[in-house]
Amino acid sequence: MVPRRVCGRRWGWLLAQALTWLLLADTRPLAAAEGASLPVAAPVEPTGGAMKSAAPTLPVLRHELRSYFAQEQRGGIVLMAMGAPAVALGAGLLVDTPDLWRGMAYPLLILGGVEFVGGLMFAARTPGQVRKLEHGLSTQPRLSLTTELARMQRVNRQFLLLEIVESLVLTGGIALSAAGGAAKSSLLTGVGLGLSIESAGLLVFDVIAAARAHRYTDSLQREASALEASAVP
Repeated sequence: MVPRRVCGRRWGWLLAQALTWLLLADTRPLAAAEGASLPVAAPVEPTGGAMKSAAPTLPVLRHELRSYFAQEQRGGIVLMAMGAPAVALGAGLLVDTPDLWRGMAYPLLILGGVEFVGGLMFAARTPGQVRKLEHGLSTQPRLSLTTELARMQRVNRQFLLLEIVESLVLTGGIALSAAGGAAKSSLLTGVGLGLSIESAGLLVFDVIAAARAHRYTDSLQREASALEASAVP
């Protein structure tokens, strides 16, 4: 017969083992569940192809484009406002006036007519240019930027040539006026004065327009460089 003390110890040991097993059985699934509920996602890095396929955003350039062409359109209106009075004044000076005023009338008529027609062309074509450029920037940004940048580089060269020609005409007009005064020719003096007045006005206009064109060209160049950089994998 087993003593009562020994039986008590055996029952105590069995109870302790059972409790230990139950505790382990409860905590292991809980630990596994807690570990499974907090997954660690591996970082996903963008591939070169995804970067290339991302559509470029050009909000700053669009704003500068609209601003530039709005100023160009206003410049066309200013040019028309310069040309129309010059033509009217030139036509009036041709009617029964002294040689000095008649001589001045010829440059006013010719150059004033050029100013009016040029301003009309600038003002009329600007909205179509803006629509075409904005459509191109939305569909083919790289091609549109390259084409517009090449066009503006040509425009900048044309402005430089115009400024040289207008400076020469201004100098020639002053020299012609002086020569007319020396030769006592009022007609020659009037022609020189008319050339000086018209060329001076055109020179100021084109200097302002050229500075505006250079700023716009710089914006195009920056955007083209950024677009090229974004295409590098």
